Amino acid sequence: MTWVLRAACSQVAEWRAAGLPDLLLAVNTSGRDLGQGELVDRVSAALLETRLPRDRLEIEVTETSAVSQPVAALNELRHLRRAGITVAIDDFGTGYSSLSKPATFPVDRLKIDRSFLRDIKHQEDESPLVAAMIALAHRLGLQVTAEGVETQEQLAFLHRSGCDLVQGYLFSPPVPPDRFEELLRDQQASRDGR
Repeated sequence: MTWVLRAACSQVAEWRAAGLPDLLLAVNTSGRDLGQGELVDRVSAALLETRLPRDRLEIEVTETSAVSQPVAALNELRHLRRAGITVAIDDFGTGYSSLSKPATFPVDRLKIDRSFLRDIKHQEDESPLVAAMIALAHRLGLQVTAEGVETQEQLAFLHRSGCDLVQGYLFSPPVPPDRFEELLRDQQASRDGR
């Protein structure tokens, strides 16, 4: 994770220095990273080295890895948040945690797994489960990101349900950094009216 984290932080810091729109960088971590007790030090070192502000980084922990080692996860997540780094539970709803876990883990955001959005095609197909997840997260004071948004119908449903952020192929497939920079520049130009 260390190399990926440094490379990603460095790229986002470079785009910030070039005056491109400010981004929140989300980096996935593994259960192994959580259990070693060095995650905060590695994250802090990468931020210091790249000069990326702490509030521009979000560390994503899968629900399964957080639940499989709750003591280690709880300690690491607390330390990350104390260090000013946003923490998200990724793939929420796919693990085997009880509903009490999101309330006890020190996190800022829940990311709803794409598998919950697949069947939303028309207004009458709306998922009460996704709407309930969004409502639950908001009641816990958490933001919500929906992953895997591929259609306008899904986007409209998520908007109606109060989802905070969305990501998926509807906006762009994964692209290399140079293409992503082009997308950022295009977005900035359209915002500036150019």
